[in-house]
Amino acid sequence: MAAVAVQDLLDPDRNTCYGCGPHNREGLRLKSYWQDDCINEGKRGEELGDGSLGSCRASFLAKPHMNGGSPEITYGGIIASIVDCHGINTARAFITRSQGLVLGESSGSAPQIWCVTKSLRVDYRRPTPVAHGRARVGRRTHTHVALPPHT
Repeated sequence: MAAVAVQDLLDPDRNTCYGCGPHNREGLRLKSYWQDDCINEGKRGEELGDGSLGSCRASFLAKPHMNGGSPEITYGGIIASIVDCHGINTARAFITRSQGLVLGESSGSAPQIWCVTKSLRVDYRRPTPVAHGRARVGRRTHTHVALPPHT
């Protein structure tokens, strides 16, 4: 079975986000993929052997018009959008799974889980080339997610 992007599982009919919305024709349409088989096998939020609930990856190829002044360099705002959307969708997937729900499965009267970015800082280590293959724009981080009671 082909992998399904998190963005296509979490409220795909309404997601018009510029960075990752499947229904934004002008947007970047970033896709993030959970890195274990739990999404496609319909498993709930079980821990993996290492105590985690998995990880999420995205890959993006900038188009020539997404340059930052020089035709060879990707505009930094595009990179920030990718980091923002991937982070939000990873958080949404993690929260959904940690509550024992299956991504993309209707949870009855439970509302969709939405997240927003409180702040974003991107340290650009070197220029990211446009359309010369995929470049890494991030590294593994550890995040603590806490929800107030009754949310």
